[in-house]
Amino acid sequence: MKKIFYTLLSLSLLHFSANAQWTNLNVPHGNNTFLHDVEVPNENTVWGGITIFFTFLGQPFTTVTKQYVRTTDAGATWEKKSITAPSGYSIANLFAFDADTCYSAMYNGNTSISGGIFKTTNGGTTWTQLAVGKIFDANSFPDFVYFWNPKDGIAFGDGNTDSSFQFPYLEVYKTSDYGDTWQRVPKENFPTTTDVPIGIVNRYSVVGDTIWAEVYDGTPTSTFFPPHYIYRSDDRGLHWQAFPITTPQDALNDFVFTDSRNGVIIGSDADTQTPFLNRSSDGGATWTSINYSGPLTAGNISNVPGTSALVTTNSLSFGPQGSSYSWDLGDTWTLIDTGIDLLHTDVKFFNSTTGWSGQYRQNSTDFGGIFQWTGSIFPVALQNFKGILQNNNALLTWSTATETNNKGFSVERSTDGRNFKAIGFVNGHGTSTQVNNYSYTDADIIKLATSSVYYRLKQVDFDGKEKYSGVVKLDLSKIFSWNILPNPIINESGVQLQLNAQSKVSVQVISVSGKTIQVIDKGSLPEGSYSIPLNLSAAAKGAYYVRLAVNGETFVKTVVK
Repeated sequence: MKKIFYTLLSLSLLHFSANAQWTNLNVPHGNNTFLHDVEVPNENTVWGGITIFFTFLGQPFTTVTKQYVRTTDAGATWEKKSITAPSGYSIANLFAFDADTCYSAMYNGNTSISGGIFKTTNGGTTWTQLAVGKIFDANSFPDFVYFWNPKDGIAFGDGNTDSSFQFPYLEVYKTSDYGDTWQRVPKENFPTTTDVPIGIVNRYSVVGDTIWAEVYDGTPTSTFFPPHYIYRSDDRGLHWQAFPITTPQDALNDFVFTDSRNGVIIGSDADTQTPFLNRSSDGGATWTSINYSGPLTAGNISNVPGTSALVTTNSLSFGPQGSSYSWDLGDTWTLIDTGIDLLHTDVKFFNSTTGWSGQYRQNSTDFGGIFQWTGSIFPVALQNFKGILQNNNALLTWSTATETNNKGFSVERSTDGRNFKAIGFVNGHGTSTQVNNYSYTDADIIKLATSSVYYRLKQVDFDGKEKYSGVVKLDLSKIFSWNILPNPIINESGVQLQLNAQSKVSVQVISVSGKTIQVIDKGSLPEGSYSIPLNLSAAAKGAYYVRLAVNGETFVKTVVK
């Protein structure tokens, strides 16, 4: 039987107490229920899948349902609905784009096999099962669904055979047409397994085109845990690698990646009841145990998108209960709230000021059911860190919603995504409660012998405390370099051009009065080095403009005869 991994809740219910950063809201998700999957597609919308918690013969159990809650007004009002699916079907995960469009991977909780992918485009009024009879058959077990954009998505499931009856391999499908049609990823695109691979419900992380999932090589039971792996795909699920996990097999609770390189695994050792944290700096290939400081609540984990901040929650009967956060990828932790009566479940952040955490609800008459974040996770609330290529330079932009004690930002650059060096500093606004916009231009990227460049920000307080942003990656394949030699000239010179990608190129020589002296249209040129002759033999002495157009973007230099 498939083992479903969810946080088991302590039944030691006392009075509610919480710190100021979480506000407890009333959500109608029934007796002995909690939200096992909280999805936050924007600042006003939350979707949450409902699980029932119960005891049988003194043992705790959970039953996932097809019910969910939804708000579109930042928690002011809520509605509880059910996905229209076959009897016994339960929500493995939800993936929402907005208030209207949401996907759900569902499995049959009665049989522990079969299931499918469901979609609504009207806020849950109606749901449609996608590609019925073509993806996920009676022997399947869907684990999660995810979409990179409205068209391109992935559905991930346990090992299953195909039409050629090959040894069971992960049942992963890709779509590029809004989920209308799906193609199964072929067996040769996965690592070899010795047993049927088993995924974990809703246990995945995505950064850009890279996706990670947790997989067992064989079926885990309450007493047996087969080899355990983090699977990674760098091309949206088409090809996969497997990296072993060396943490206690029965103790891993959750994991997340903050960028393409850095990830964190959290759990609680069942024997010592001590929370642990492992970290990777190579995309999950290897993991190192971190001797962290502070109270780590090691049940669920969320990254604050675009930053290195982590937020954890815990409702287990051992280890610190409540929630905590880290600004430094898990080295140090600060308590947000604590107490076994809080019963935090899944946690998700949309940005540094918008986050939600589920809560166990024993009785429908009890107040509560979800926590809403009411402050900024940062003293400096960094937002919208982006980079673009502009006029052969890298333009970095970001903003802050609030600032406290902010000295400024050290801009750091890397050519491999791992080793960063400071290239500049932008002063902050100290303490501010208004939006402040920042920018930095890196004019040296034309000199970099690399196809990609990476940037991050190190925010520095006046007291010396430091926090890192997420990483921005720029593709330099379209960057080019050019010069005019010799200059000054007598009669002839040349444009010396280095292209790093195929480009459409043209050159004009124009007098200072605006008269066109020469036009050279080179058409489309492949990657390489070029010398484009300039003939000014019939021109008078003086200054001229050389206008170079590459893929429609114009650059100008002055030449003197």
